[in-house]
Amino acid sequence: MTAAMGDDGGVSQNSARSRASRQTVRNLILSMLVTCAFALAVWLLFIPRDGDGDPVQVVPYAQEFKQAGRVAPYTVLAPPKGLPDGNRATSVRYTPDPQFGPHWHLGFVTSDEEYVGVEQAAKDTDRFVEKVTHEARKTDAVERIGGADWQRYEGGKYDALVKHDADGVTVVIGTGSAAQIKAVAAALEPAPR
Repeated sequence: MTAAMGDDGGVSQNSARSRASRQTVRNLILSMLVTCAFALAVWLLFIPRDGDGDPVQVVPYAQEFKQAGRVAPYTVLAPPKGLPDGNRATSVRYTPDPQFGPHWHLGFVTSDEEYVGVEQAAKDTDRFVEKVTHEARKTDAVERIGGADWQRYEGGKYDALVKHDADGVTVVIGTGSAAQIKAVAAALEPAPR
């Protein structure tokens, strides 16, 4: 008798390995399910949404618009009543900038999920245009909007309309269509002082 008592010829070792392998896969699947459930709960509870469940945070900007209009060395511009048709304001700020002077920014997401923004500054206006448009290039096209000439720029990231005034520059940039950018430029009005 060459086999020891209780020796099953390696069958129980293979069975134990198979059982351990199944447990490892089962544990991995359970861990993934728990992780996914946790991630979903975080997403549902903590990601800001508007009333329609849109994860883009809509920001009111009327107060910042008025305040910037009182202190800016240029005429601060924005669509005072927002934009129609599902466009929503998503970012607003008026900040000092050592290079460009006070910087007004107002960003919108359009109804078709494109971006359009208003950027204004008082100093080094050519460099400011280059910075906020991500180096878009001036074209020969000029748009007459609201009694003012706006120079059209085209770029890899943003297209833009640019208006230089005696006290600064206004840039309407966007990933949207030329018509969307023009509509925002046409909706701009001075902040109440």
